[in-house]
Amino acid sequence: MTASVAKAWDDLYASGRQNSIWPWSDVVSLVMRHARPPADPTDFRMIELGCGVGANIPFFSALGIDYHGIDASATAIARLRNAFPLLGQNLLVGDFTGSWPVEGEFDLVVDRAAITHNDMNGVASAFAEVGCRLKPGGKLVCVDLFSAASSEASAGESGPEKGTRINFREGPLSGTGLAHFFDEEELRTLLTGFDILHLQHKVVTTIGPEANRDFSSWSLVAKRP
Repeated sequence: MTASVAKAWDDLYASGRQNSIWPWSDVVSLVMRHARPPADPTDFRMIELGCGVGANIPFFSALGIDYHGIDASATAIARLRNAFPLLGQNLLVGDFTGSWPVEGEFDLVVDRAAITHNDMNGVASAFAEVGCRLKPGGKLVCVDLFSAASSEASAGESGPEKGTRINFREGPLSGTGLAHFFDEEELRTLLTGFDILHLQHKVVTTIGPEANRDFSSWSLVAKRP
């Protein structure tokens, strides 16, 4: 993740524009369907990439698993440490596209619309780190990897490569710095070496007041063999 994108997100959290506090339903359903922790989750370890202000933490805490979260925004992590003091140093300020500032392997890695806010260098680095840090048999759950079919894929300005857009000045991505919009071939290439358990393309069409606007995204579950 570039320094400018990290700053953009820190500014968003500081401004209060990104304050989601309820667990994302697709995260809940995919984890429970494909990556449900065991009945005794004592040794089940997970990390959420781009955990933001912790919308998904209550869900994972209720499962009793060893939760870790990483985000480039010091503002977001400071807020989380106040809200969830028992998690303490499991809440990390860092760049998940590089080497994570925590040791060991994980049973589960979760990403909800975080990896997608990188150029392809950052995306590829994030997937490579996931592959290194998942235990054999561990699962990756990604929700809302933006799709090349989305209306937002033509918003902003052209980025450093095809599919990456920058400088969103209006719409839902304004102020986020950049985003990559994936096609299926890219995702399958990134998942080389994983077993794909679930790959879904979702299209949500807004009828009004802003007609003919589609938000399209990918969700996936992959397992390290």
